[in-house]
Order: sequence, then C-alpha cells, then structure tokens
Amino acid sequence: SSDLWLEAHHPDSPLLPALAASSLPDDEVIAWEACGGARFGAPLPLPGLQHAPTNEMGVVFLFGALAPALGYTVESLGTTFPDCIAKRRLREPSEPWERVRLEFEFKSRNFLSHKHDPKGCDVIVCWDHDWLECPLDVVELKREVTRLTKPSAV
Repeated sequence: SSDLWLEAHHPDSPLLPALAASSLPDDEVIAWEACGGARFGAPLPLPGLQHAPTNEMGVVFLFGALAPALGYTVESLGTTFPDCIAKRRLREPSEPWERVRLEFEFKSRNFLSHKHDPKGCDVIVCWDHDWLECPLDVVELKREVTRLTKPSAV
C-alpha cells in the first residue's frame, strides 16, 4: 500500500499518521458497482507505474522499469517471437552476464495459447505465473514487485 512505500522511502513524512489511520483491511473496504469507467490493476507501490499490469504491454513497461533491480539489461525489443533479447547477471564470477531470449506474457500460460516454441526462448516474463509445468525460467513480476517493495527489516 502507499503508506508502506511512504514509510520505507520517507519515514518522516507528516502524511504517514493520516494514511495509517485511514487504512482498513481489504475485506472492510467498500467495493462499488462498475459505472463504465476505465479499469486498472491494483495500485502498485512504485514511482513509475501506478497500477498493476492488466495486459502484456503493462508487463513490458514494468519489466523495463524493474530490469536493473532484477539483474537484467535489455539489448533489443521487437514485435516477433521472442519479444526481447536481454542479458542477465549470473552468480558465477567467471561469467557474470549471459544473453537470454525473453517472451512477455500477461499470464505465463499465454505462451501456450500463442503457440510459441519453448526452444526459441529462455525466459517468460509475466505478471501472473499460472503455468506450473512450464519448462522455461519464469520471472513473475507480481512476486518481484512484492519482494522489491517489502519494507526492509530495521
């Protein structure tokens, strides 16, 4: 929530008490009927993207924003499979970076419905990892946002 982000990044903010006082558990917050307005994903505690992705383009943007923190650097983006050529930092000191082929999907299982060949890709980057038997590495951005924005223990 925004109060957690504010507490982690600006702990002396005068807004913190008001935000804490106005915070309710999700099951106590009023839910409204739709009136036809634009729809968005859940709010994100990130400065560059206000809401969770609701489509593949949101995944591409969020990955670009988080790539350095995730140990990736983008070499090229395209409109054909695979979507992206990137390099990722490795744990081994002798080979610190490796080139990988990325495919962006909103849900990892979309890789199947798009009939992509796993041999032409190394990593699926998605918002929601729903393909448990996936043979490729998966970067689930929903989990990474939670990990990266979790307040650090003091």
